Amino acid sequence: MTIVKIVPNKTKFVNESGIIPLADKVLVRVPEVEEKSAGGVIIPEKARKREEQAGTEAVVMALGDSSYLEYTGEKPVRPGDMVCIARYAGQLYTGNDGAEYRIINEDDIAGVKT
Repeated sequence: MTIVKIVPNKTKFVNESGIIPLADKVLVRVPEVEEKSAGGVIIPEKARKREEQAGTEAVVMALGDSSYLEYTGEKPVRPGDMVCIARYAGQLYTGNDGAEYRIINEDDIAGVKT
């Protein structure tokens, strides 16, 4: 299956979800799965939902106020970063813009893609 990549704009990053994470939580958005495979086979909606949930890459949309407090300098994760997250991490929510988001713990982020 082919996954559509979200290319964040780090210079003008805006959280349009209407969701503000609290404490050490992180709001991320997982890229959507295409409706057709590379070979032209139509992927059923149920399979697309399952694939989206299992995705391990996401874009950080917002950070809670107390996330990464142990870092005295710059936080290792900023809004707009593409991160690797644990499979099935967090809880799913629908934002004001109609897109699906996950609120995850900061510990669910395994790394930042460069």
